[in-house]
Amino acid sequence: MRNPKIRMALVVLFAVLFVDSTLGCLGGDSETRERSLSSLTIDFMGEEGSMNPGNMTVWENISGSWVQTTFSNQNVTEYVFLNISAANCLEQMEQAGELAGFEIEKVYYATLSSWFITTVDGSENELGGHNWQFWVNGEYAIEGADKIWLEEGDQVIWRYTASTIGDSDEI
Repeated sequence: MRNPKIRMALVVLFAVLFVDSTLGCLGGDSETRERSLSSLTIDFMGEEGSMNPGNMTVWENISGSWVQTTFSNQNVTEYVFLNISAANCLEQMEQAGELAGFEIEKVYYATLSSWFITTVDGSENELGGHNWQFWVNGEYAIEGADKIWLEEGDQVIWRYTASTIGDSDEI
């Protein structure tokens, strides 16, 4: 390249891209993204959670206070969180765990630059067995939970399912 202006523009472009890929400045993260109110359902699909096994437990944020109610649910354990404020699906699940008092375990996959949830309230992913999979507004998530940014009113469903990836009962 003989044109010094083009050469300088390319150097600057590569420097900006390098800094962004190293520090994440342009893409942002959950600390810089705005949080949105959304709902979260955790369906244990026949497994028992630690709270009210076989029932649906609902936490609802009403004017800044959390109200917990439990309903009979035909021996299916589900946790439901209404009006939870989070920037992405990982933050949403972590906040639900903190609120309800259950553990979340996650693994970071460097090759995908993303976090994946492996255990919810004692139910952990199994090789060739049940795994935690999730859907946002009825669409199967094909990225890690930290890569799916939430918008106001989104509905997130996590299922502990033995189904093929993305292939589960109707959402």
